[in-house]
Amino acid sequence: MSNITSVAKQFFEACETGKGWEGCRAYCTSNASFSAQAEPLAEVRTLQGYADWMKGLLSFMPDGRYAVKSFATDDDRNSVCAYDVFSATHTGHGGPCPPTGKSTTTDYVYVMDFEGDKIDLERRLGDEGARLGLTRAYRGLSDPCRAADRRRTTVRTLRLLRRPGPRRRFASTATGRP
Repeated sequence: MSNITSVAKQFFEACETGKGWEGCRAYCTSNASFSAQAEPLAEVRTLQGYADWMKGLLSFMPDGRYAVKSFATDDDRNSVCAYDVFSATHTGHGGPCPPTGKSTTTDYVYVMDFEGDKIDLERRLGDEGARLGLTRAYRGLSDPCRAADRRRTTVRTLRLLRRPGPRRRFASTATGRP
């Protein structure tokens, strides 16, 4: 296993279990940046901010857990991709509204770029509103087609990530088109 793979796995475990920046900083450059195409994370620009955001999320969704579906390293480009399914139930206080008891499950992909053996940039592709259950749970909406759309988007995104060639930028996680 390459060193960046090991670093990425350790970071992923620390971040997704709510260790915050204190548990993640050893795996990142001091000014590591973050980007996501999801409304709840629109203002988060650093990995420190994202790690602390995850810590806060797990305070009101304490049963939050993830299942890694794929983990791949591209040594030539010094990057690692992780495909994950996150599940949680809104049972704790401190979130955007009182506990709803509603559960959510969503797919997402991390793309981590390294500088040496530290993460320098992380992009997150996925539907955070659905992940948090905010869109449907808090607005009282239910649309079973959105779950199928998320699965199709994730599959398209993974296919694009597996293509050889230069790195691609994604304009929309809703369409998966560059």
